[in-house]
Amino acid sequence: MVVAAACSSPEEEPRAGAWVGDSETSGNVTTVVNESGSLWAGTAQLLEEASIGVDLGEDPYMLGRPAGVYANDDRIYLVDEEAFVVRVYDHQGVHLFSFGQRGQGPGEFQDPYSIGGSADGRIFVGDYRNGRINVYTADGGYLADYPLGRVQCCVRQMVVTPDGLPHWHIRGEYDEADPVGLSHPMQAFAEDGAVGEPVGPPDVDVPRTTITVEGRRSPTPFSPGLVWRLAPSGAVVWGTSDVYRFEVRHPDGQRLVVERNSGRTAVQSDEREWARLHRIASHRRSNPDWNWDGAEIPDFKPAFDEFVPAHSGEIWVVRPGPGVKDPECDDRHTPDDWPYHSQHYRCWRDRLLIDVFDAEGVYLGDVEAPEGIVVNSIASPFIRGDMVVAALYSPDGVIRVKRYRLAPPERDEQ
Repeated sequence: MVVAAACSSPEEEPRAGAWVGDSETSGNVTTVVNESGSLWAGTAQLLEEASIGVDLGEDPYMLGRPAGVYANDDRIYLVDEEAFVVRVYDHQGVHLFSFGQRGQGPGEFQDPYSIGGSADGRIFVGDYRNGRINVYTADGGYLADYPLGRVQCCVRQMVVTPDGLPHWHIRGEYDEADPVGLSHPMQAFAEDGAVGEPVGPPDVDVPRTTITVEGRRSPTPFSPGLVWRLAPSGAVVWGTSDVYRFEVRHPDGQRLVVERNSGRTAVQSDEREWARLHRIASHRRSNPDWNWDGAEIPDFKPAFDEFVPAHSGEIWVVRPGPGVKDPECDDRHTPDDWPYHSQHYRCWRDRLLIDVFDAEGVYLGDVEAPEGIVVNSIASPFIRGDMVVAALYSPDGVIRVKRYRLAPPERDEQ
């Protein structure tokens, strides 16, 4: 164990903060073990600097369903799936212009799922139902469309890599022997269609607990699984969430393995029972006679739920914290009475825990997550340096997109 910095080169300057860990390189693999502490030596805050979205007002500020956000040095691009339009704002949240509309013609949308941008200023908007990616100038001028092949309909992540190619999830191969291990690789697209080979995580065993539904295995609530994302750098970030360990596989063959000593969150007894009853209710919608087959729900939640790679190289790891029950959840209802989409669908929610690692795998610290922030593949946050643009479901029911400044804790220099 090495305090402050543990690096292969003794000439490197010690890192500031109270981080304790070790880093070793063997061949093309660097392993970083974060033992304790952090470089920030505390919790960072997301300080709100702009907010987009109102309950009642002008159309450009009334958001329907943000399906993706992207930002450059002076603009924020937001694709609204319900309005079939891309709205563009300055960094203070003032609407500048919009482009796109519903339709099947050039530059129009049927189902705008995601958005991204390249270093040369082009903007890409994925459209699943039209089977293409629309390409625009930074000012919304239509340039071209890239035809899609067998893309995955319900994954809304788009990643534009440094070569200027947008990547989208395609359908993976179904494995009868291990259906719960199914993952959807990402494919690059250009004007002639797919480019190169799909990219994704390695083929690994997924340590999941399962139940049997209609002859097929389905993961139980709180079961660990394979988690992965394609980073804007082109690296694949992946891990199985039974342990706090993940790997970054760079396009040049270099690999970074990151470990952190952090306990997993326990599942509360009431939370476990609600999850079990809700799973029974949801499966009985299609099979009224189905019942739980006796599989045990894990005692602990997965080590992590999501990776959000930043455009500046950091990796944000989203972890499930303690469950919080909605006080308005009515316990008098039986599972068979629960509509699939209702307040009972989310009687329990995880308090989000966010850890941030630098590009070298060293733990920077945690971030206090604003209430209602969306961190999954639906409108995944855009992060570059200290700028964070994220969708947020506010307590008043209004969907907003906010620009934050990441503010690490101030260090005591004395």
